[in-house]
Amino acid sequence: MEKLLNRLIDLPSEVNGMLPWNCWNSCMSDSEGNLASWAGDVFRVGAFVTWVCSVYASLSIMWTGGMGEGAAIVGSILGMAVWVYAAFPIAMVVRGAGEEVAASKGDTVNLLFYDLPMATIKAVGYITALVA
Repeated sequence: MEKLLNRLIDLPSEVNGMLPWNCWNSCMSDSEGNLASWAGDVFRVGAFVTWVCSVYASLSIMWTGGMGEGAAIVGSILGMAVWVYAAFPIAMVVRGAGEEVAASKGDTVNLLFYDLPMATIKAVGYITALVA
């Protein structure tokens, strides 16, 4: 009778172990760590969006007709080349900030009020230095 009672009490655990693609327990057990990971993923997506927007803005002058004439065309092409070249390191700075946030091991308050602002401020400073 005791074995049957223990098996009945452990039934939710057994069924949970049999369910395919059940990852809720691991998500809940490391929910604070997942917040840092999600914030890092947002920065990674932001790095890609930054790169795409930078390249698009740099090259859009070709189809908008703003290249100018004569020597202005050479200047426009050189400017486009410099900005397309600079888009890659700028995106990597944003991605690096995301990796720094994702590696945060503190609690949620520390993440939101220290790690996230510090990574953002550093990224803005590095991007400003790259653009200058």
